[in-house]
Amino acid sequence: MANVISSALQTFGIMLGVSLGLVFFLTAGTALWIRRTVQGKVYAEFLEPNQQITRELIRVVGNEKVQASDGADYVIVPSKVKWTKWPPGLPKWIQETVPMLYFVRNRPEPYDPMQQKAFLSAQSIRYITDEGMLRATWKDAREATEGRQLLGRRWSDWVVVVNTVLLIVVGFLVFRVSSDLGGLTKTVQSILKLAQGG
Repeated sequence: MANVISSALQTFGIMLGVSLGLVFFLTAGTALWIRRTVQGKVYAEFLEPNQQITRELIRVVGNEKVQASDGADYVIVPSKVKWTKWPPGLPKWIQETVPMLYFVRNRPEPYDPMQQKAFLSAQSIRYITDEGMLRATWKDAREATEGRQLLGRRWSDWVVVVNTVLLIVVGFLVFRVSSDLGGLTKTVQSILKLAQGG
């Protein structure tokens, strides 16, 4: 019985050793292959005309350009270079860090997604759409205006008065301009009738 257990343990040890050795050699071989593959290459993402995104590991030609798989040349702009790990999907400890560029297919210069201007940030959209945040903001504004007074009246009362006066002035100006335009239109029509009659 002891011989059977000893034989089973030896067999298991040999199988484990062979498996670990195979895993080690495969991992080392993969790491060396990745290191050799990324030398002199850039990882590029292309926005295609059909709105798909393709990814390529493309080789650097000279110091200023890269050549894609379709044979087209694209410019390297150092300020737009990002860094990423390649190949995707493998553990980080086996991946290699490579330079990365973003291109629109058939446009030679890369673009930088970090330099795209946006009117709103993702954080501000969250604040705008958060109902609790809006209620708190309005409550703070109301409390701030209710406590302050100018010439014996609250700020909110003065804001209403000033807005009303401004609306009356703007309405009067619009009425004057529209009546002046009406008179001008009649004058132009009479001149045109005289010109056609003459």
